Amino acid sequence: MQPSSLFDILYHANDLFLSGVKVQNWFHECGSNPATFRLETRTDFHRFEEQSVTLAKDGSVDAKTVDGVLHRIRMSQPEDDLAGILAELQAAGFNIPTSHPLLSADGSPKDSVTEGFQLVHTGGGCMAMRRDYGTYHMLLTSHDGSDVPDLEDWEDSWIGVYHESREEPLVCVTAQVWQQVITAAGGAGN
Repeated sequence: MQPSSLFDILYHANDLFLSGVKVQNWFHECGSNPATFRLETRTDFHRFEEQSVTLAKDGSVDAKTVDGVLHRIRMSQPEDDLAGILAELQAAGFNIPTSHPLLSADGSPKDSVTEGFQLVHTGGGCMAMRRDYGTYHMLLTSHDGSDVPDLEDWEDSWIGVYHESREEPLVCVTAQVWQQVITAAGGAGN
């Protein structure tokens, strides 16, 4: 797994757990010097400066607070919120595709360009693959959100589903989680 920016991960996360405790709120403290992210649980809060982290297969990273305390930050995984992801997509009227955009039927990585996705600029020199689904669209990005997915590390890529009326995604999950979303919705998952 390649190192990622902690701030990039926090910007894209839907739900977080801090050392096993659900994070209630998190936000970028732009006015602080240096800039930090504040993660708040029900009883406490912790501040993190930007740092390079490695995303583990379970969706977690180890990061140090500004006070030097090491914490495990984990993004919500299917066992935490798979039903919530499905409910969000279904309530919005998004029809979940029956196959994975990055995997062929045999489970090997495929070239998403040939599957109806187009290369798009997302701003700031960043690139993504985009496919429209009526009033929705799906964006596929690399592990740090800056480029198109690296098919050798497909499970670390991000998949976001957006509605034309919202700037924020309905959901944004790793490609590995998206495979489980498709399976749970009754699709093939690849």
